[in-house]
Amino acid sequence: MEALPQNRGMFEAAAEPKPDSEPIVYEQPLDERMRAFMRLEFLWQQLSFHAGVPNAWSSRAAVAGLLEILAITSRGDARGDVLKELERQMSALRDFQNRPGVDAPRLRSVLSALMRRREELNSAGANFMQKLRESEFLNAIKHRSAIPGGTCEFDLPDFFHWLSLDADTREADLAAWIATIRPCARSISELLWITRENARPTEDGGRAAASRSSSSATGRCSSCASRCRAVRGCSSR
Repeated sequence: MEALPQNRGMFEAAAEPKPDSEPIVYEQPLDERMRAFMRLEFLWQQLSFHAGVPNAWSSRAAVAGLLEILAITSRGDARGDVLKELERQMSALRDFQNRPGVDAPRLRSVLSALMRRREELNSAGANFMQKLRESEFLNAIKHRSAIPGGTCEFDLPDFFHWLSLDADTREADLAAWIATIRPCARSISELLWITRENARPTEDGGRAAASRSSSSATGRCSSCASRCRAVRGCSSR
């Protein structure tokens, strides 16, 4: 069964900024789990964009994004959180199976997609990112990255040598690293798509900014002017 057409793949490059005439969508997650999911989505979009660009500067940016992903997923049980959320969403969707007026083929398609993601993540195993975390090459870059300008050629000659390799070699290495984290990436992509599809958009006429809301209440967006509505569609409840 093919992937849902509405669900843009996690590893597709982020879209270009919209023209000023189009509304801007602000999303404000309501719990730490969804914040982590959205941060990982942002980093995966950044990683996927730069991994497909053949110059050395983009390879640098791709590695930086990969290291940030490893840092976020090492703070807790990211795999376990994703599996729990997959189970929760599947349970909620199964409740709709016997309700009248439900698009049964569509519901089965969504459930099948979530089950595939769960199987992929279960098959990957609990330590599926351990090989990346134990990589001497990546760890050396991670430690030097904490220093401003610490990844210069004289600080990391091995990294400089890798960046000097041909683009095909660098892209092959990046593809192998990306393949390791892909099961988690695809699962988060499905979960955030479902969350956004279930959200209810509202519009702030003062700023002409659209926001998604899953409840009647509206908050304030801490990162914007006070009239910007905070998004409440990314609640895990």
